[in-house]
Amino acid sequence: MENGLKPSFDEKESKKTEKDVASLNECNENGCNAHKIGETAFAPDEDVPMHDVTYSPASPDPPNGVKGTKRDVVLGGNHAKLDEDVLVHRSNDPAWEAERNHYKKIVNTFRTYGNHIYKKLGGTRNYLKSLPTEHQRLLTNYRKHLHDIKRCVEENQNLCILMTLEESHLFENQHEVYPTKKMKQAPPEPTNYDYEKVQAIFKQIVRDWSNDGQEERDTCYKPIIEEVEREFQKTKNEDGISPIKILVPGAGLGRLAHELVCRGYVVEGNEFSLFMLFASNFLLNKCFEEEQYKCFPWVHQTTNVLNRDDQIRAVLFPDIRPCDLPPDSKFSMTGGDFLEVYGTMSQKENWDCLATCFFIDCANNIVAYLERIYYCLKLGGIWVNMGPLLYHYADLSEEKSIEPSYDILREIIQSMGFIIEKEETNRPTLKGLPPARVPSSPCKSVTSSPTKSKPTTTTEDNKS
Repeated sequence: MENGLKPSFDEKESKKTEKDVASLNECNENGCNAHKIGETAFAPDEDVPMHDVTYSPASPDPPNGVKGTKRDVVLGGNHAKLDEDVLVHRSNDPAWEAERNHYKKIVNTFRTYGNHIYKKLGGTRNYLKSLPTEHQRLLTNYRKHLHDIKRCVEENQNLCILMTLEESHLFENQHEVYPTKKMKQAPPEPTNYDYEKVQAIFKQIVRDWSNDGQEERDTCYKPIIEEVEREFQKTKNEDGISPIKILVPGAGLGRLAHELVCRGYVVEGNEFSLFMLFASNFLLNKCFEEEQYKCFPWVHQTTNVLNRDDQIRAVLFPDIRPCDLPPDSKFSMTGGDFLEVYGTMSQKENWDCLATCFFIDCANNIVAYLERIYYCLKLGGIWVNMGPLLYHYADLSEEKSIEPSYDILREIIQSMGFIIEKEETNRPTLKGLPPARVPSSPCKSVTSSPTKSKPTTTTEDNKS
């Protein structure tokens, strides 16, 4: 859809989605657990190469006395099977029951997103009807605009359904991590905060997987990619493939990790948010053509709108074919907390490079993140970081957090054994979407390496 035009509801795509949804509902009614849906919606052309990205949930250490397992998350690999005593424990553990409830709540949030917005629109329309007749006449175009908004939300809802069609087997070993059994109670109802997370997904898609977000990606991802290439270009063979293993914590929708895979590296992304994991799985594994889908990311923004057409403007995605990866690519994603997932012995000195973008300030305790990064890096490994120090928990009264300034962090980074090889401040970045420009100052481009080895590590660190 061209900019500025009213959105048109794609009848063909709608019927296709309705068929999938009907199949999904039938599955739910029959108690299916691993019912694969979406062949109509997701089937690629025959000549499109398939490179599925393996998704693996975190497997936290079991309680004392319960035998655990190691993870194997290499693309095409198989997870070690969990012992029966672990499964029995988890099936009766209230903590795991809460985990499953949370998972189901996220799925429910995606699937009821449309109804949530429709309810808000209904309240607006009812209030509009209560206004004086003359005011209603003056607001005729506004009433029509509300109808256009509803149609945009319908298309967004279709995407939400597609993102959760495979919720019963999103993760490679989900049936082991989340034992299959009837839930003791209905999952909690989604909150307004949950729905805001879904709304944020659409804007994130624009930033990571559309032509509209190219400028922002150039300011955030490009410096990291260039630094990685500078350090590891010589490790590639004649086919452009490198054995270098790169970990991308806070991978979001997976674009930075995807870019690194495309350059021949072995890459694993890690993401804590289930909202992001559902969306990234859809983007990386279910999108086969350029601009195959469209979303309406600004339809929820009702304030400071200059032109009504801006609010209902469609954005086409993805801007590239995510399936176009080098032959025999090794690309995986893990779901879970960075500190927990990568705190096992198997992760110690396991990675040649860690690439972080707008990530380290997401911690309550940023020092714990720095320690884990050092723990995961091989001797002589490189950490490349880009981003500010906005500290996500700083203004939340119910959360405990520390917010050290960059000069203090710099001292801590060096005291841990990193050697800063490159450092850049005041690099302008785009915060949010164009045209809003917010300098991430100083945006530190820091290269570091453990002193236990020759100084060949690289880390980029940033401050806001």
